[in-house]
Amino acid sequence: MRDNPILPVVFVTKYALTRGILRYCNVEHCTDISPKMISIRTRFPETFHGDWYTTLDAARVRVDEMLKARIRSLEKSLKAVKALSPESIRVKDAENPRP
Repeated sequence: MRDNPILPVVFVTKYALTRGILRYCNVEHCTDISPKMISIRTRFPETFHGDWYTTLDAARVRVDEMLKARIRSLEKSLKAVKALSPESIRVKDAENPRP
């Protein structure tokens, strides 16, 4: 067994925009591998690299950054879709659609 410290509570933000902020208890902090890595021992063990926080406030700050980035991305996509017109859509040969 490794001599890694056990963190009492961590908040994982990796899936925050789809599953929410995940709270895990008694998590192994894998300092022998990387200072940013934690290992969660459940039925299906998981590791997280840098997308976790020891306080809920810090996790919420990261989620706010993630939301802003996602909104910027969606606004960019929306702008591109709005710029389309029926005339701008190319016709491709169904037998050879790549060229």
